[in-house]
Amino acid sequence: MSMWRNGFELEDEVRRIARALWGTQDGDDSAQMIDGRERNCIFETEELTHYIECTRKRELAKVRDDAKKMVKYREMQAKHGQLVKL
Repeated sequence: MSMWRNGFELEDEVRRIARALWGTQDGDDSAQMIDGRERNCIFETEELTHYIECTRKRELAKVRDDAKKMVKYREMQAKHGQLVKL
């Protein structure tokens, strides 16, 4: 049995931990719609952008889909000279 009742609780906890790591404020890290797809956690610091996807699903197809989404975002940001850590 998972300790997370739903994916939103997991995402909120991941964002809470990331805020503690990177010193961001509440609201700086909410899920965003970019290129027609939801991005769970994007944190911009002075040095780079941290991008996190999280899911409770355990299917390989979901992991592959999220990985493709993350790589596409990183490539899109690189065209603008921005460094993204996945």
